[in-house]
Amino acid sequence: MKLIPTMAKECRKYGLSFVVASQEAKDFDASLFTAVANFLALRVSEPDAKLMAKIFAPSDKLTLYTDRIKQMAKFKAWFYSEGMRVPMPVALSTTRPD
Repeated sequence: MKLIPTMAKECRKYGLSFVVASQEAKDFDASLFTAVANFLALRVSEPDAKLMAKIFAPSDKLTLYTDRIKQMAKFKAWFYSEGMRVPMPVALSTTRPD
C-alpha cells in the first residue's frame, strides 16, 4: 500500500490514468491524497467524510461539507478535480448498459 502514492505521482507525471478505489479512505496512505487530481466521493462514514471535506471545502465550511457527504443518497456522488472551486454533484446510473 505504501507504493500506491509513488505510483500515482509517476503516472500523473507521464499523463497516465491511475484509478484506486476503496470503501474507506483509511486504506490509503495520506500522501496519496496530495498526488491525486480527481476525486469521486460517494456517501461515507464520519471519519472519511471529514477527510474528504478537507479536500473539497474551504476551512470555514468543513462541517457543512462533512454532513453533506455523509448524507448523500444512493447513486449520488460528488466529483472534484484540481482547479474546481466546489465539487460537482453527479448521479450514477442505476441501469446496466446493454
